[in-house]
Amino acid sequence: MVEINPVSVAEASKATNASTKLTDNFETFLTLLTTQLQNQDPLEPMDPSEFTDQLVQFTEVEQSIATNKKLEQLVSLATQNELSGAVSFIGRQVEAKENRSILKDGQANWKYKLDESAESVTLRVLDSSNIAVFKSNGEKDLGPHNFEWDGKNKEGNQLPNGVYTLLVTAVDKRGNTINSTTNMISSVDGVFTKDGENMLDVGGISIPLDQVISVKRKE
Repeated sequence: MVEINPVSVAEASKATNASTKLTDNFETFLTLLTTQLQNQDPLEPMDPSEFTDQLVQFTEVEQSIATNKKLEQLVSLATQNELSGAVSFIGRQVEAKENRSILKDGQANWKYKLDESAESVTLRVLDSSNIAVFKSNGEKDLGPHNFEWDGKNKEGNQLPNGVYTLLVTAVDKRGNTINSTTNMISSVDGVFTKDGENMLDVGGISIPLDQVISVKRKE
C-alpha cells in the first residue's frame, strides 16, 4: 500500500479557510463603510481613524494568512518527500518502538532491553484478545536481547498468523521491578499518510516513521 498524497484534496487548508472568511468579512466591512459614508452628516463627518485602524488590521491578518499558506506548502512538500523516501522501506525489516509484532509462517520477533541485570525475567506473549498464549524465561543480563517465537502456544499447538504482543517482566533480587523496553522486528508492507503524519504498514500495525530505530534487508 503506497499513498503518496499527504494533503487530502477533499479538505481545504486552514489558511485557505481563514482567507475565505477574511474576504467575506472584508467585503462586509466595505459595504458598511460605504453605507455609513453615504449617510453621514456633512456637518459632523465621522472620524476616519477607526476605519483606518480596521483596514490596517485586515492587512496584517491577510499577510499572516499568506505566510501560513507558504508554511503549509513547505510542510506538505516535506511530508511528500519523506513519504517518497519511505517507499524504500517496503519489503525491508525494521526495528521499531512497539511491543506488538507479527506472527507469520511460524515466526515472530522482538528485541527487549533491560536497564540493569535481573534476578528473573518472564516473557509472555498475548494474542489479539490480550490472552496469554505463551510464557517462558528470558535473558537476565543488562542490555538488549532478541526473542524469537515460533508461534506455538503453551500446549505446543501452532497458532494462526496475526498480531501478538510481548510483555516483559523483570525483577531484581529484592523483587523490585526493573525497567525494560520492547521493540518489534518485522517487515514493512507499505507506507501511507494519516492526519499529516507518515506511517509504515507492518502487517496491519501502523508505525510512525519517528518510531523506527533501524532498517535492514529482510533476512
